[in-house]
Amino acid sequence: MKVIAGTGHRPKYFNAQEWNAMCAAADKAIKDTAPNLVVSGMALGWDQALARAAINHGIPFIAALPFAGQASRWPVKSHNYWQSLIAKAHEVVIVSEGGYSGWKMTKRDHWMVDEADEVVALYNESRPNSGTGRCVSYATKHNKKTINYYDFFVEHSGLAL
Repeated sequence: MKVIAGTGHRPKYFNAQEWNAMCAAADKAIKDTAPNLVVSGMALGWDQALARAAINHGIPFIAALPFAGQASRWPVKSHNYWQSLIAKAHEVVIVSEGGYSGWKMTKRDHWMVDEADEVVALYNESRPNSGTGRCVSYATKHNKKTINYYDFFVEHSGLAL
């Protein structure tokens, strides 16, 4: 069984062009890696695009939440979309108990990488100190193959994250 996990930047503009390019990149990631299971951190942007691609390809996904109520402070539209994806998850894992704390995103990222065979990323390599950069670094240190779809995203959107 092949498991992939995703890590990526949040959208900068929250527009259709950016979202469509993220979805195209996530679709390509699913086609390229042919997983049996996808692990998504369910954050805005790449994580949700990857969950959507898994659903569209009939591949079960685990929603790995850093804490309960991850989307509770998001705008209504974003929260509702997150909820619609959660409803289609094969499994929901809450990695850390309690409410928000920044370190819980890192703990969630490590959990996802540990569960996966490969990592698919939407990673702007000029941002190594970002959460995505730290997750990619963790994956590399743990000998997890990481495939970066950032160039594909830029080609299809004309935007940089």
